[in-house]
Amino acid sequence: MELPKIPENLEDWNIEILEELMKWTNIESETFDFKGTINELDEHICAMANTKGGYLVLGIQETKSKDDKHVIKFEKNGMDAGEEENIKRKIGNAVLNIDPNPEIKFEHCYEHDKKQFFTIIQIPDKLTSKPYFLRSTDQCFIRIGDSKTRATRSLILHLFSSTVEQIKNIQNLYSTTFLVKEELERSLKRLQSIGAETTSKVPPIDLNFIRNAINLNYLFLLENDLLRSSSKDNFIHLIHIIELLNTKINMFNRTTNTQDKEGIIKEVKQQSYTLYYDLKDVSDFLNKVIILLKEYLEKYSNFRIT
Repeated sequence: MELPKIPENLEDWNIEILEELMKWTNIESETFDFKGTINELDEHICAMANTKGGYLVLGIQETKSKDDKHVIKFEKNGMDAGEEENIKRKIGNAVLNIDPNPEIKFEHCYEHDKKQFFTIIQIPDKLTSKPYFLRSTDQCFIRIGDSKTRATRSLILHLFSSTVEQIKNIQNLYSTTFLVKEELERSLKRLQSIGAETTSKVPPIDLNFIRNAINLNYLFLLENDLLRSSSKDNFIHLIHIIELLNTKINMFNRTTNTQDKEGIIKEVKQQSYTLYYDLKDVSDFLNKVIILLKEYLEKYSNFRIT
């Protein structure tokens, strides 16, 4: 049977969902874990943050088989109402012992009688912050399957190199997006101001570099809703619209017929041929992406843009 879906959003949790998940002894994974106590909470948060992020649920005790290989059942071991501030303090202390501090969120899920609660901790997956270490011991933890383990030196180096590579790829995406925006504005200005009788050429927009940058940053763009086919603001439509413009530019450059040139210039000026949104919207989207990438790079690296 298929496992029940774990809520994506913290606010979607409730006691009914929690009780349903407890029925499945194989529900724990790299991204989901029940904890009967708050012991070693910093290690558990560190491990999940270094892997794929996910949820820790405090107040659910597991019973394992004699060989300690399989979970037999989960039982409630919730905290008493009134202990909320104490739990908040312990979570805060755990986070403070992790370098860098993961940007976790948590909510309490109450029993129907409100006498006990369970704490749902949401841990983000932020590639550019990895690896996370414990300040007190300089140890690094990861999750393998449904348990945490201390990371080896080679794995720590892999986490660090992945972070460096991610930042490098996003810097490349920033540069290529900025370049496409400048080329688009230059070609449009040239095409709209040039005379139909001219023999001069209009340079098409080179999309090779940005295509490569999109491929290298595919997951990042997905996470930021920049590849959704249901939205106009995405790179798929951007590439399509610029390809249409390049077709017009190439037609303009090839033809020697003045009337044909005039028709192409008029069409671009009216911006009526685009399928989803006009060329101004393309430029607006590029500006939006540039701002997003700039903020991301300034937050997660020493990259500074003036």
